[in-house]
Amino acid sequence: MRTFIKAIIAAAALHSATTAAITNMEYLHKQGEQDGLHGNIELSLKGKSGNSNRQTHSVAGQLSYRTGVHQWLTSASAEYGESNKVKDTDNKFIHQRYIHHNSNKLAIEGFVQYQEDTFKLLDSRALVGAGARFKISQKDDDYLFNFGVGAYYTEEVYNLPETATDAEREEKYARANSYINFAKQLTQSTSFSNTLYWQPRLGDIADSYAYNNLAFTVKISEKLALKVTLETQYDSKPVGELEHVDHSYFTSLAYSF
Repeated sequence: MRTFIKAIIAAAALHSATTAAITNMEYLHKQGEQDGLHGNIELSLKGKSGNSNRQTHSVAGQLSYRTGVHQWLTSASAEYGESNKVKDTDNKFIHQRYIHHNSNKLAIEGFVQYQEDTFKLLDSRALVGAGARFKISQKDDDYLFNFGVGAYYTEEVYNLPETATDAEREEKYARANSYINFAKQLTQSTSFSNTLYWQPRLGDIADSYAYNNLAFTVKISEKLALKVTLETQYDSKPVGELEHVDHSYFTSLAYSF
């Protein structure tokens, strides 16, 4: 049962390479409670044919290695899509993190991240940050509740029209980072997790990112699971003509090891 609780959080973790600089690593945090190498690979394929033709492919993977109080995490993903043979999705993401487990309740983290998202005008985002993660409550394999807080510095380059200023095209600044995560076992084979992030810009709290990831998981076998995920992203000051809110939902197949 403990292995399944680890797997259900992966639905959120593997689909967090968003335009906002928000990365959900809860799956690998949970895996890191035990020494050794752990990971997850997830594949998703969406398609539509007939009056319109659309295909989207995505692949994501995570690795965790822990020895004693030291843990190293790596997460990467890529997504590509076409609509009527015209590319409309193209994004890439990689995240690396070091965690020092001070106790069963507290961990200190440092991380670096890089991402691109062509159709959300993001040529590149590179960031470095640190924070602390607290385990608020856990009841055996029934539920898990975590809270995290920290900050990061980011450099972002956007693909904007020629009328945009240099300051709009390239930004360098810092944001605070906070999140809460809750995972709950529903039955022997089904469970859900929810992770909520808030990232206000330091010095301008009105410029904020928010992100919520709700995932339901059905266990097929000890290592294989089917997942349905709903994501909501909010940017109070989006670049260009982008919308403030993005919703996405998807079904995927994940293999854990």
